[in-house]
Amino acid sequence: EQMMADAAQHGLGDGYVFPVHGRSGLLGSLSIGGVPVDLSPVEMSLFCGVTHKAFWRLLELRGDADALDSPTLMETPLTRRELEILHYLADGMTSIEISKLLSISNH
Repeated sequence: EQMMADAAQHGLGDGYVFPVHGRSGLLGSLSIGGVPVDLSPVEMSLFCGVTHKAFWRLLELRGDADALDSPTLMETPLTRRELEILHYLADGMTSIEISKLLSISNH
C-alpha cells in the first residue's frame, strides 16, 4: 500500500511489471508507471519480449548469463496454486481463460 501511495504522489497512477525468470526463479523485472494506459495483448507481449532480451543481453555482457541460466541442483517445490495452474495448462486452457476462472491477472 505504501508503494502505491508513494507512486501516486509522484504522478504514477498505473503501471505494468514485466518479470524475468530463469531456471531458478525470478531474476528481475521491468516496471513501467505513469498515467493509465491500456496495452493490447500484442503490446504486452512485445514489452515482455523486449524486457527478456534486454535483461539477458545485459547479463551476457556482464558474464553472468551462463551461471543464472544453468539448472540448479536444489529442488524447488511448486505451490498448490502453481500446480493448479499447471493442471489447467495441461488441460489446454489459455492464460486468459485461467485468469478469468481464478479471478487473477493473466500475467
